[in-house]
Amino acid sequence: MAKAESIAKIKTLATAILQFEKGESLVTRSPWGSIDFKAAEADIKQAYSLAADLGTLPLEFLSDTASEQIARHMENIPPILKQIDDFKLEGDAASTRNNLVINFHSHIDALMNVAGPPLPYLLYKRGDIATNISNLENSIQKTQGLYAGAEKWVADKKLDIDTVLNAARDLASKSGAAVFGSAFKAQADALEMSATTWLKATGALAAITLTTALFIFFGTGLESAWPEAVQKMSTKLIILGALGGAAIWCGRIYRALKHQAALNRHRELSIQTLEAFRQAAVDDHVKDAVVLEATRSVFGAGATGYIEGSDANPVGLNVVDMTKNMGKSAK
Repeated sequence: MAKAESIAKIKTLATAILQFEKGESLVTRSPWGSIDFKAAEADIKQAYSLAADLGTLPLEFLSDTASEQIARHMENIPPILKQIDDFKLEGDAASTRNNLVINFHSHIDALMNVAGPPLPYLLYKRGDIATNISNLENSIQKTQGLYAGAEKWVADKKLDIDTVLNAARDLASKSGAAVFGSAFKAQADALEMSATTWLKATGALAAITLTTALFIFFGTGLESAWPEAVQKMSTKLIILGALGGAAIWCGRIYRALKHQAALNRHRELSIQTLEAFRQAAVDDHVKDAVVLEATRSVFGAGATGYIEGSDANPVGLNVVDMTKNMGKSAK
């Protein structure tokens, strides 16, 4: 083990070296100008660091030879630092500065050669390595805790985002159903009003046609000669046919409008029931099937009874196929 005298000498020299760190900078000073000691800055910092360690480490674990060598090399450091501290721009200042830098570097290297190897052992005996390992383990545990917390936070936020997205989709679906349902309802109401107007026109023309027919039947005398009677009857029959054709044409328009109104009523109800069935379905495939059937129901023409053959509508089937293809492309 190191002798007490060597240990005391090393600690005294370490204190003396550290005194220069507390004073004015030994690297640059305003009176020096460009002739400074920046070339020795790294060696000066190394001297301060080594002195701080040797002043606090348990030097009693050093051997006698190691402690004596460290003390002998440390004796050269404070005098050179003193010379740098007292340096002035006199004579050949640049050469003096260069000699001090070179001399100081050689002594620092010699000191590190003898003090460097036992430093890790002394740090271990002081407990620095164990403390650092414990701090590292604590940091790892803290990091793992932060990671677990962050992972949970991300999972919670993802759940919140999914909830918000589902709510937004439901709101968009309800809003879309309400908008399109209202559009179909408004269209059906308008068609109903137009159908009522054409129904009145059909009734009026039918009444005029019937009145004209009665007038022709009871108002045509047979006392005239047959050529004249045929001419009068032909004119009246043409007028009667025109009135009858107009009545039939108005009736067809009425039936077409009632057919379209019934389809729009059906589409309005289909969209409303679509939203109810879609919300009740829990599986995506079931929801897709509901959407496709609702599309078929909305865009396919049903048999209303107003128009013959209205249950055949290839256009509606094409719309369903187009919806299926769009769904496959989106996936």
